[in-house]
Formats: sequence, structure tokens, C-alpha cells
Amino acid sequence: MPVTTRSQYKAGKLALTKGIRNDSRKASLRHTCSSCKDAKAGSVESGSDSDVDSVLSSNNENEDKAELHLDLLKATYAHTVDLIALEKQRNNAPVFSRTLLLQIRKQRQKILQETYLPYERRKVKHLAWRAPDGHLTNIWARTKPSQTGQKCKEHVRVEFVPRIALDPDFQRDFAGPAQVEAVIWLREYNHAITQAHGAKQLHFDAPYALKTVEQEEGYAHLDTELMQRYRDALVQSLAYWKEHSDLHHKFTKMIEGTAAISAPIKKIVCFGVGRVRPDYMYDSIFQHMAIFSMAQDLIKHYEAIGRKRRRIQIVLQDPCYEEADWTLFRELHQAMGCNPSTDLEFVQDPDGLLAIDSSTMVIAPHLPTTFPWSQIIADLFASGSGPAVIIGDCPVTDRRQFGKKTTFTFRDRGSPAVAKFLSDRYVVFQEGLWSGGDGTLLALGIDEYSPFSIDWLPDMDIYVRKEDDALTD
Repeated sequence: MPVTTRSQYKAGKLALTKGIRNDSRKASLRHTCSSCKDAKAGSVESGSDSDVDSVLSSNNENEDKAELHLDLLKATYAHTVDLIALEKQRNNAPVFSRTLLLQIRKQRQKILQETYLPYERRKVKHLAWRAPDGHLTNIWARTKPSQTGQKCKEHVRVEFVPRIALDPDFQRDFAGPAQVEAVIWLREYNHAITQAHGAKQLHFDAPYALKTVEQEEGYAHLDTELMQRYRDALVQSLAYWKEHSDLHHKFTKMIEGTAAISAPIKKIVCFGVGRVRPDYMYDSIFQHMAIFSMAQDLIKHYEAIGRKRRRIQIVLQDPCYEEADWTLFRELHQAMGCNPSTDLEFVQDPDGLLAIDSSTMVIAPHLPTTFPWSQIIADLFASGSGPAVIIGDCPVTDRRQFGKKTTFTFRDRGSPAVAKFLSDRYVVFQEGLWSGGDGTLLALGIDEYSPFSIDWLPDMDIYVRKEDDALTD
């Protein structure tokens, strides 16, 4: 799963149409300031003509690079692919089966088992995916850990290939600019050249790739002062949540409405709701707080209609979680009084996807399109059923074109298979505000947050599975 946060993804989309040129100018200004500081420290006088000419030349190069980058991004997002034809070429067979996800889990565990060994004692060099025709593609290759001297821990990231990136033309020309990391890794593991000619013409059918990454061990949980800041933010956020009932009421109303028409929900599986950071503490806290509150509201609803009380399992998957997040969100879970009625579990890719069943509410807000969660879910349930409720932004780009839309771009989360899956088996409970709505603004004194992360529900499309026995146990 990608490490891009929801706010980063949304900001990136806006930058394409609004501010990328401004961003490049700001980058040039930052470069200018940096260059001037370097010049003052060096032997060349900071105000000399040679220094000014060097800065101006560098700025012009940055401007040119930014323009080229903007043009490439525009071309990437404008490129269309006929996914109906592509899926027909594949006999409309699901790409992401449960068997495949179990294989990915097994391969990931196999890699992790050897990360505890010295490099020279590791035996696994490559792992491969076998195509239906028997062809093997390397989806992981061993890399030697860096010798930085810093204490790092090795992790295994999982990246999936969205449908559009399985198209040979898109994969060849735009997988790099679109940052489809799975394809970039596949090129690396299979010795494909990424320049304009040569082996870049190769096309990979493998729908995923794995990569061993080194990450400095997080010690935030041992930083007493920082953890106290986080805990103070938890207390402040909880107080705001209780005092400003209009924000809380949005989520309560949604839960009551969906629970009244959906199959009984026993599990909430969430993707990418974010970790706590010193610069953006409140985004992640409010996102988790809303989810814990929704679980409580489900319990209250089922009790009110006389349904047997069940514990609800909350499954959280985010590749950015660190030990500090596990500690803080367990504390938040307890502070909200969730322990008696809900269980909390943190998982890694692909375990969150494997946890989804017919009694699950899936929550996947504002994730990058490089994580094709809606396509994976549609494939997992190709033979029937599906999650009880799906909450996410724009799984299908145009709801009025269920089954009619043929061409898709990289902006689209959906595919023909997703459109058929949703139109055949779900009713639309809420259509998200594609404009993003206004977003709730927090009180003075609560700084560094995105209003769209705090008040993300209006953005969401909400799908409830059609079920004849939805109101029976």
C-alpha cells in the first residue's frame, strides 16, 4: 500500500490544475535563498556577478524542468485506456483473487523471516509470480542493506498495479510519472531499462510487487515531551468532539441510516487513516476518533432495535504506523470507552484486504489511485456477495454511466468490473461532494490540520449492499 497520505494525494490533484507553477516558483525562491547562504559561506562574494548569474541560470533550469514535469503530468492524467477491451483480453477474469493475496502474504512473511539474519546468511534471492501461461516474473529481489551506521529496521512494502497500468501503452509511457511503484520495481527486478528505448518496451502482467525498505527505527514513543504533546492533542480533540455535536452528529446519522438497511456489521476495516505527526497531529486523531465513534454508534443502534449485542472488530491498515501510533490510538480507543464493545487490531498489507467479508464496513477515504482498493474488492467478491457497506471517494467516476463507461484515466478509481459490481449489488446511500465541500474548521488554538481530513464524510460515496434479509440476524 502506498505511503502517500490522503491530504498529500488531494493536494497533488489540486496542484495539477491550480498551483504547480506557483510551487515551482516557490521552489526557485527556496533554491535562491539556499544558494545565497552557500555563497556567503564560501570564498565567492555573495553579491558578485558570477554568483547572481549562477543563481539565475539555476532558477531558469528549475522553471524549465517544472514546465516539463507539468506537461508530463497533464499527459499522464489525460491518457485514456479502454478497460472494457483490456478486461475482455483477459477473459474478464479477476486479477486480485483471495488466493493471490494469500500468496502475497506468504511471500512477504518469507522475506521478513530472513531480515533478522545477517545479509550473508540470507538464502532467498528472488521471488516470482507465475502467469496463467506459466511465465515467471520476478516480483521481489534481495538488496543489500545500506551501511549508514544508523539503526534501521527492514520492512516489506506491497504495491499493487491498478487496472490502467496493466495496459502496455500506459505502462510504457506513464507508469513512471504516475509513480506506479509496482511497475517501477518490476522493471528493476527483471533488468528492464527505463530509458526511452530498449527493454522499456517490455510489458509486465504481474499485478503486484514487493520491496524491502529500510526505515529508521521510530523512537517517538520514547520521547516523553513529544508523547505528552500528542496526549494533550487527544484530550483537546475529544473535548471538541463532545462539545461540537454537529460534527459528531454527521457520523452518527450516517451510521444509523446505513445500519438500518445493511446486513449486520461485525467488522470495520479501514485503510490509510494516517499516523500522528508533530506538524499535523489533529488530522489523524480526528479520523480515528470518527471511526471509533462510528463503531460505538453501530453497537447502540443494534441494541436499540433489540439485536443481540456483538463485539465489533476494528481493523486498521496504514504502512506509516509506528509504535507511537499503536500506543496513542489504543489510548484513544480506551478513552472513548470502546474497550467493552470493540476490539482494535493493526495489520499490514495485504491482511486488511483479506479481513474483508460480507459483514464488513470498508472505509477508504482519499487514498491515492495507485492503491486500487475498489478494484481489489470487486475481484475478491467476483463470484458473489461483497462487504456490507463501502465508504470511499469516487470508486466510480460517473455514477450515471454504470456499465457504459469504456475509457478510463489514471484519475479513475474504478473499472468496468467495479462498475458492474457496485451497480448489480449495491444501492447508493450517499453521493460524495466531488468539490470537497467546505470542510469543518476547528477552534482557535487547534492548528496545523486540513479541514477535509477532519470533516471527510461529505466527500465520501457510501454504498450499501442489497440484501433481502438485511434486517434479520
